[in-house]
Amino acid sequence: MKEEWWNLDQAVGWVMTRDENVVSKLKDGGLAAFIIYPKNPPFCFSKTDGYSGSSIDLINALKKGQVIATGFENGLGNHAIEIKPESWERLEIRNLTKPSIAVNENGTYWSQVLLKSSNIKRFFPKTAFSPLEAVDAQELDNIINMLIEECRKNKTKLNRESLYSKVNARLSKERVTFEWAKEKIKTLPADVKNLKQRPSKNSDK
Repeated sequence: MKEEWWNLDQAVGWVMTRDENVVSKLKDGGLAAFIIYPKNPPFCFSKTDGYSGSSIDLINALKKGQVIATGFENGLGNHAIEIKPESWERLEIRNLTKPSIAVNENGTYWSQVLLKSSNIKRFFPKTAFSPLEAVDAQELDNIINMLIEECRKNKTKLNRESLYSKVNARLSKERVTFEWAKEKIKTLPADVKNLKQRPSKNSDK
């Protein structure tokens, strides 16, 4: 996709799906169809794809200055100006118009909001490497430690496929991604990991 700047609808569409076809369809707006607003439980696409992003994640990135947006404050001015990171503390994405606008709770707003696509892709890459934030970190650590103990007790080893399946089988909610397993396997102790071969038939399942 050659488009350099995205509107708010397209930006959220990318964060949610990492699908350029979705981004293209949102060029003229239409985010309301996704039913996603920061004050409501964020609607997400299939977590098995490795993405659990929402408009909340985009706004958090805007608050931190990781993603930069420009627009017209209250629709005024001859040129778009940068929306300061601190302004996003009080803004939410609203589909009052097409494309969507950023609205402050006191009624002020930013229209014709644009975000640089390359900037968004840098902080929300197409390949998801990190574990999902929705997964309880302590629970995940406990599962990893138990798997390590079991491997040592049974004299078996884990590879990325078995790590992926065993962790997800034990999580009480959400799922880790296969990309997470590919990176996590590298950090495990050498005596419990196998980076080249699949687990043996008698390995614990």
